[in-house]
Amino acid sequence: MALLELDNICKTFNHHPVLDRVSLKLDQGRILGLLGPSGCGKTTLLRIIAGLDRPDQGRVTFDGSDVATIPSHKRQFRMMFQEFALFPHKNVFENIAFGLEIQRMDSLKIKHRAEEMLELVGLEGFGERNIDQLSGGERQRVALARSLAPSPRLLMLDEPLGALDSALRKRLLLDLNHILRTVRVTTIFVTHDQTEAFALADEVAVMSTGRVEQMAEPELLFHAPGNVRVARFLGFQNIIRGIIQEHRQIRTALGTFVSDTGDFSTGDPVNVLIRPDAARMVDSVKRDCDIAITGTITIRQFQGYDYHISMLTSHGLDLAWRFSADRPPPAVGESIRISVGRSSVVILPEQPGSDVS
Repeated sequence: MALLELDNICKTFNHHPVLDRVSLKLDQGRILGLLGPSGCGKTTLLRIIAGLDRPDQGRVTFDGSDVATIPSHKRQFRMMFQEFALFPHKNVFENIAFGLEIQRMDSLKIKHRAEEMLELVGLEGFGERNIDQLSGGERQRVALARSLAPSPRLLMLDEPLGALDSALRKRLLLDLNHILRTVRVTTIFVTHDQTEAFALADEVAVMSTGRVEQMAEPELLFHAPGNVRVARFLGFQNIIRGIIQEHRQIRTALGTFVSDTGDFSTGDPVNVLIRPDAARMVDSVKRDCDIAITGTITIRQFQGYDYHISMLTSHGLDLAWRFSADRPPPAVGESIRISVGRSSVVILPEQPGSDVS
């Protein structure tokens, strides 16, 4: 049985639906990332789980019990906010000890536990420092230590790295991963950054307009997005219309691809995702299993290990590709010819309102 289960959660603010029938399950010891753009309902869902907001409809179950009547401070959950919410009038030790004092823990045990948490987050010897003496990364570590000190059964992190600069965020991402794996606490975190979600989470739930579009392990989510909204949010640009044909074939404006067509039937309209790393620059296409695409380069960006380009095809499609830096592509405005494997596609269901050419 799942440790945490959300069933049909709905929430409306000022007649505006923020959460629409959200259901998911999380097993003990697992880390779940809620991934989505600003305003999609991620933080509201976190607050409902924490007991800070009440759903208009639906149920939150933890360890088999409905927590609707349990006040937030009695749920044995801890939530770390994006701004960290540290007490400025308390030093580092006092901030970490606060939750333990609320639990009326013995002072010697508090001292031992606080020192243990400081060591866990790499801040040994920082106990007497004032909060205003800390860097942004150090404050993040103190906030995490304070959240972990009472040994919560569920840890919730709202954009845990969002307030930090890019370089510091990358470094602390590795540390946060190590800390969460070390303590093995069941965790839910909110982020709009897929790199953070993939690096930290055992499972990722992609949210859009108050709904969970897809929930899966990071590798599966990336290699098999469930629909156009998920694919677009993950950064995939090459999505075109297609028609299912016989023998696992999909006819498109670029040619006929071959893929597992699943439950689709012959004649069904679908969307076809072509991966940006599926292309090779060629002078001619010799293999029958490849499709040739010609066009003009409109954007060319050097990214260190590779080049990212956009091209306008002779079919009027705007497509994006990624090539190794070992072989630079032509300049902007020049023509390019590429070869794409017929099986290098993912079939997505047709979705009303999606921006697909």
